[in-house]
Amino acid sequence: MREIRRHLLKADEIYECSLVRRSANCVVLRYVSDRSYSLAGMRLPRGAVTTAYYWPRRRYCMWEIRRAGGELLGHLFHLCRDLNIRGDCVEYADMLLDLWVPASGESKMLDADDLRAAVRARRISSAEARELTQAIRTLAARASRIVRGAGVPAGLRR
Repeated sequence: MREIRRHLLKADEIYECSLVRRSANCVVLRYVSDRSYSLAGMRLPRGAVTTAYYWPRRRYCMWEIRRAGGELLGHLFHLCRDLNIRGDCVEYADMLLDLWVPASGESKMLDADDLRAAVRARRISSAEARELTQAIRTLAARASRIVRGAGVPAGLRR
């Protein structure tokens, strides 16, 4: 399956993923990185594994990120809108703010500078930026429960 991330300030990204599970309430995809990349101040090596959870009626998706050997690095929540799951594709608009929850459990909001740039570029309004900031704070308060499985439909829990 394909994951298509639509961005407000940069080119869209398309990833070829493996389908792990699909139900009416959730799609779970797996992606193995073919390159190294940076995330929340960490350098992740090629081969890092992302298991991504997409819920059609939620304003976020969640990625579980592990080293190639299986060590849990953490969970990344993306605020999103217009999440569309169809056939062989998951597509959504990335709403800039992310929440990183490392394996140690202390969450950190990411990309606030991108949010400010989007307001300056008039890609989103100041009111929407405030709403997104509040949404990421609410998500931070609930993240540990979601990660523990309260937000994952039965049958998709590990």
